[in-house]
Amino acid sequence: MEFALHSKEWGQMVNNSKFKDREGFGETHKGHIALQDHGYKVWFRNIKIKELD
Repeated sequence: MEFALHSKEWGQMVNNSKFKDREGFGETHKGHIALQDHGYKVWFRNIKIKELD
């Protein structure tokens, strides 16, 4: 899936998601990164984060 953050389409996806009632969800341009597990065992390894322009 590919989409542009903070676009009209992004807003529509948020409004159609389980996060629609979370004030300000998906509106920030910088912040924390969260890794999800959806209730299953997961392992993360060699994660590298690069700031993009």
